Amino acid sequence: MANDKTPPDLKDALLQNDEFDELKAFNRQLTGIESISYHLQGKCNLEEARVFMDYVIEEFGEIEGVEDKISSTGSLVHSPRIEAAVIKVLKKQWTDLNRRDKEDLKRFETKKPSQSQSQSSPTRAEEILAQFSSSGPSSNSNEEKYKILSHIPASSAMVERLFSRAKIIFEPHRRNMTPFHLEMLLYLKLNPSLWDWESLRG
Repeated sequence: MANDKTPPDLKDALLQNDEFDELKAFNRQLTGIESISYHLQGKCNLEEARVFMDYVIEEFGEIEGVEDKISSTGSLVHSPRIEAAVIKVLKKQWTDLNRRDKEDLKRFETKKPSQSQSQSSPTRAEEILAQFSSSGPSSNSNEEKYKILSHIPASSAMVERLFSRAKIIFEPHRRNMTPFHLEMLLYLKLNPSLWDWESLRG
């Protein structure tokens, strides 16, 4: 960085104070984007992904195409309507779920246990409240019904990583490997924290 003691012939080649400050600010932004990128490739749900995307739009929205691609209705969002409904559930905004949201989420509902499996069946009063109350079923009931939604990955990175590992394991000279052994090797490869060499030996 140039200063008062910098020789004149070097000043043009070095950053001025304001340029250096701009570079530091830009580096902070890039560090944030890198951190978001790593998080999105891991166990990130749709609510967290939307928070990150809105942050990126706020920070870099002036760049052409950013908002058009990653906003809640952007071209990179596979199913904007379903994403919006899932986020309502993850935020526990039960009263905001409309009829269309519930129809979209029906395929993700966890099946209720049969009456023989459940500890006690609801009373008629509880059934009436669940059907006609403005708040709908209890929070716990909704959380149980939609618990699988918290496991929907925000991106396909984890799946793509799985296929890459499978390709490495299933080499041409191992084509006779059975599906069972391929599945076992993939499981061990992707879950190193669940096993060690001692457990395999035993």
